[in-house]
Amino acid sequence: MQTGTITGQIDKIKTEALVFFIFEKTKFIPEINIIDKKLNGAVSRIFDKKYFKGEEKEIHLIDTHEKVKADKIIIVGLGKNEKFRTETLRRAIFSVINYAKNHSLKDITFILNNLNPETLEDVGTVSTLIEYNFSHYKTQDRAKIKKIEKINFYLPDEKKISNFKNSLSRAEIIGKAVNWSRDLINHPSNHITPKMLAKYAKTIQNGIKTKILGKKEMGKLNMGLVLGVAKGSDEEPQLIVMDYKPRKYKDTLVLVGKGLTFDSGGISLKTAEKMEEMKMDMAGAGAVMGIMKVVSEIKPNLRIIGVIPATENLPSGKAIKPGDILTSMSGKTVEVINTDAEGRLVLGDALHYAQKYKPTAIIDLATLTGSCVHTLGNEAAGLLGNEQKLIDKIKKSAEITGERVWQLPLWDEYREQIKGELADINNVGEGRQAGTITAAAFLENFTGNCPWAHLDIAGTAILSKPKYYHSKGATGYGIRLIINLIENWEK
Repeated sequence: MQTGTITGQIDKIKTEALVFFIFEKTKFIPEINIIDKKLNGAVSRIFDKKYFKGEEKEIHLIDTHEKVKADKIIIVGLGKNEKFRTETLRRAIFSVINYAKNHSLKDITFILNNLNPETLEDVGTVSTLIEYNFSHYKTQDRAKIKKIEKINFYLPDEKKISNFKNSLSRAEIIGKAVNWSRDLINHPSNHITPKMLAKYAKTIQNGIKTKILGKKEMGKLNMGLVLGVAKGSDEEPQLIVMDYKPRKYKDTLVLVGKGLTFDSGGISLKTAEKMEEMKMDMAGAGAVMGIMKVVSEIKPNLRIIGVIPATENLPSGKAIKPGDILTSMSGKTVEVINTDAEGRLVLGDALHYAQKYKPTAIIDLATLTGSCVHTLGNEAAGLLGNEQKLIDKIKKSAEITGERVWQLPLWDEYREQIKGELADINNVGEGRQAGTITAAAFLENFTGNCPWAHLDIAGTAILSKPKYYHSKGATGYGIRLIINLIENWEK
């Protein structure tokens, strides 16, 4: 799909459909008045006769009968003005694109009132996300998938067009990176093994230096947690390190992504139901790689390092067992109470490794706990950490991008729950209570004195059914959020 900007007289724009977004009980913007006059009041009449009220999810199609250059007019409701938020517009964009596809339209033009470069970047990104379809393994019916070929955004002020074009270019970079990441996460585990994930990481260049540590190198670093989880698999684990280092920078941000390319639960075997979705237990890794892909294009004045511990978690005669004690890279010992709490193990070594870069902050993204899904559903990621200033920055970017978060407490009482009797710490707390929080309390042991935030994306990274501008499967959650954080870091 192509996206672009367009200016000029609204009635002279050649497109299959002009799309207007309208609030309830508000006056028409000048562009609609022009069209309404050309169509002899056709737009006004549907309001007068209450065929359209401007409520959310309302869409109405008007044929222009060649009285203007556009073939059709589509009006879309945004609901009450006072309740409007950017997410309302994102969902309206989704609805109208689907509507246009169902009406076999290929070329549409959005007219957005009071459009600014930030909003254009946001809705441009969402427009790219909507067109995503994972059909790599389909041998039939691929040609039947309906697509929009071109979306234009109308700009009344020609003097500002260069700024808007830059915003749309960034939107395309971000949107394509999210969709690329979604592909990684949606691919089956026989395609995305740890070594294949490392190969994909190496394809991101343009200022990104990538190094891969294998089993031997991790052994020399005493990464007993990653290697412990990897023991049950015939696939060699990989530690993927991606480094963007600008010539001049003040701060360093390390992003750690959980890279379990398949998680069976190990000896603490999961149930068979929906185990196929565990190919997506590397969604944190996919997000970090997607972020690095964007970083390679936008070139921020911030050093960004992605660290991804990649392995499988499988049961075998070699696999770790409940009751085993592992020694981490940090030297701390961990008793494995449950082998299905493996994500925090591999992250523990990766978080400790990250400290070698003396980062300003560390953020990890991980599909870590079912407890987070039970608590927050698909609406928000769990957010915990050891510095409120960093957490507040993330919360602000989450609200801007619509990739929501919800802060959970990390009190000493939760830290007590993972203290071990036979080892320094246990890899799970007391039963299933506060599972998301005790998992974060475990991770905190490996963050040193560095400001750190943990995003549990178990509910937001993967959808079991389509939801607005996300299709079933991987969402690429975290990329838009962290890119916004990076862009506004110094603010």
